[in-house]
Amino acid sequence: MSLVFHILDEIEAYQCARQINEIAKEFGFSQFDAGMFSIAVTEIVINSIRYAKDVKVSCRYTQNNKGLEVYIEDKGKGIKNIQHSLQDGNSSTKDSLGFGLGAAKRSVDEFLIEKSDASGTSIVLRKYIDEPRYEYSPISVKKEANQFNSDAYFIKHYDGDKSLFAIIDGSGDDLPAYKTVQSVKGLLLEEYRLPLEDIVRYINPPQSSKNSILIFER
Repeated sequence: MSLVFHILDEIEAYQCARQINEIAKEFGFSQFDAGMFSIAVTEIVINSIRYAKDVKVSCRYTQNNKGLEVYIEDKGKGIKNIQHSLQDGNSSTKDSLGFGLGAAKRSVDEFLIEKSDASGTSIVLRKYIDEPRYEYSPISVKKEANQFNSDAYFIKHYDGDKSLFAIIDGSGDDLPAYKTVQSVKGLLLEEYRLPLEDIVRYINPPQSSKNSILIFER
């Protein structure tokens, strides 16, 4: 399944979002999840049509057929400050996007800005129907006498059928140990799609500190 919409105005943008909502429900999403997905599409497409031109929306199944993927591209001026634009309440009439990026990102499982420059912006939205569900209750509490907690955990579900779990035991309870652990979490968030052995080698090389990291995937 692959549908392409060429959006000329806001009416067509809302029509596109409604049609994607129906496609999501037919695919098997709950009414709530289909609504969240269409909200993300609406937020981005509306801003694209307001501040850019030649807006194109493509909707198709994800590569593993466990979800839907929407690819939105425009020929605007790009997003000058992506991180700033992802914060709620920020907008810019000078950029092709801006307002609604944060809401869109929270409404989907994967939000990727593939390109944003003077030639335009391309964004990919993915939502999966079979996200694995596990029972877990991770707790990490600092010692009463310590100012920092250098222990942490990381849980990432992705592609509808994969999960990565990590438990990070920092070496010490001071600020450097805390910063190291947070850095490891950041690396996991960026590189979670790598093979497990590559992740372990990447974040815990032989010359690294005494931090202990337990990682497993399912």
